[in-house]
Order: sequence, then C-alpha cells, then structure tokens
Amino acid sequence: MSRYKLAEENLLEVMKEKGATIGNPILRPELRAEARKRIGDTGLLDHLLKHMAGKIAPSSTDRFRRRHNANGAMEYWLESADLVDIRSKAGVQDPFWVPPPGWKPGDCPTQDPICAKALKLLKQETSTIKRDMEEMLSKKKLEEEVSKLRREMEEFFAKKKLEESQSILISNPGGISQKLDVLDTSLPSTSRSDHDDALVSLAKYKEQLMVISDFLKGMQEEIGQLTSKVDEKTRSYSSLNVPAEPYAEKEKRQLEESSKALAVQQKVAAIEKRVQEELIRAMHKQMLNHKQQKIQRLQRKKQQRYKG
Repeated sequence: MSRYKLAEENLLEVMKEKGATIGNPILRPELRAEARKRIGDTGLLDHLLKHMAGKIAPSSTDRFRRRHNANGAMEYWLESADLVDIRSKAGVQDPFWVPPPGWKPGDCPTQDPICAKALKLLKQETSTIKRDMEEMLSKKKLEEEVSKLRREMEEFFAKKKLEESQSILISNPGGISQKLDVLDTSLPSTSRSDHDDALVSLAKYKEQLMVISDFLKGMQEEIGQLTSKVDEKTRSYSSLNVPAEPYAEKEKRQLEESSKALAVQQKVAAIEKRVQEELIRAMHKQMLNHKQQKIQRLQRKKQQRYKG
C-alpha cells in the first residue's frame, strides 16, 4: 500500500510540475513518460493512469481528473477536491463544469458572472430610478392637492367675507338705508314753483353740500368698521374650520343680499345725482339773478339820467 501511495504522490508532483489544469491538460503519453522517471513499475503506473480518475491525491486537496478530448486522446489534469460539492449544490449536471471567475454560490451557473453582476447592478439602478420617480410623482400630486385646497379656502373665505358684509349692511335697521331716506327727504324740492317763490343762495347749497359730504364720510367710516368686523368673523371662521353652507341655500342668500345691496347703491347714486343737479340749478339761478340785478341797476341809472 505504501508503494501504491508513493506512486500516487510521484504522479501528483509530475502533474503539478507540468501545470496540468482543466485549461492546460496533459496528454497520457507525455504524462506516462515523465512519470516513468520516478515510477519504475510500469504495471503500477499503467494501473494508476487507468484507475486514478476521480480520486483525491494523498496529502493534498487536489483531485485527479481525466477524459478523452475532441481528438479522442486521453488527457489528465488536477482540480480542487471541493468542486464535486459545488457542482452538486449549484445543480450542475456537467461533471467537468468549473465556476467562472467571480462566481459565488447562489449565482446562475449558466450565466457569465460579469454579465450577471452588470445585470444585477442595472436592476438595482432601475429600481432606484423607479422609486425616485414614484416619490416625485407623489410629491407633485401632493403639492397640486395643497394648492387646490388653498385656492378653495381663499375663495370660500372671500365669499364668506362678502356675505357677512352684505348681511350686516342689509340687516341693520337703523343703518345706512334709513339715513339715506332721511337725506333724500331733507333735500329741497326741485319744483318750478319753489324756485319762482324763493331765491336760494349759493352759500346755502354749499352748506348743504358740506353736510352731505360729512354724512357720506361718516357712512364710509361706518362701512369700514363693518368691514373690520367681517374680517374678524372671517378669521374666527378660519380658526374654527367652519364648514361651508349648502350650495343652493348659499346661492339663494347671496342673490337676496346682492339685490338689497344693489338697491342701497342705487339710492346713494340717485342722491348724489340729485345733489349735483341742485347745485347746478342753484349756480345757474344765482348767475341769472346776478345778471337781472345788474340789468335793473343799469336801467335805473339810465332812467335817472333821463330825468336829470
């Protein structure tokens, strides 16, 4: 047995010296010729060359391998002893399969490891890009929803402010509408008989115009106060998140309040127009009176001159 083992060790040394690997196998005649220099028993040598395939060399981690090449010649080489287990775990049926460089357990045995690595990196990059795009789309969608909600809130509070302003103006029983009625009745009548009976001085109309101006200024201050109250109520609605009224009721109430506000505006415009007309008439009549007085003075002077 020691002679057999010694012969295997000598054969292993010869194959290592020749660099016999799967990529650089050694042919049988060459291997036999080199081994005969160390193994004198040719029968033992031929026996080893025939039966050593698949065995692990003594005191080594290498395994003897052999096969017929494409030309039909027998060739020999050494491979790692654990390749049998690697092939089994990888599910490879080819007894001569050798893992390519870079291959590791779990990789596809039929795919080039470099291509597999590149494909894996490509998949990772694709997944990263896809995830980034989804995040960007979700962020954009969220921004659009926030902008839409902000616009709706601004429109809601603007309408609420207008509704409150109109409701306060219209619902005030002792407010602007009654004051306008008082002002309307206080204006002098524009009938021809009144103008014929009494002479209205320009100073009186100027005084009335100043009174009307003060009244309109007071109206503006009152509207400003009402607007500030509306702003405060709007802010309170905003902080309490008061829901909007039903659409139909809100539209109906807006229509009624708008018509009332329009009536008030028309009344103000009518009063302003009437004041302007009265002022123009007064100025015109004042000029006529002044002209008539001047003519009368000239006539009196002329009569006195004739008498003299």
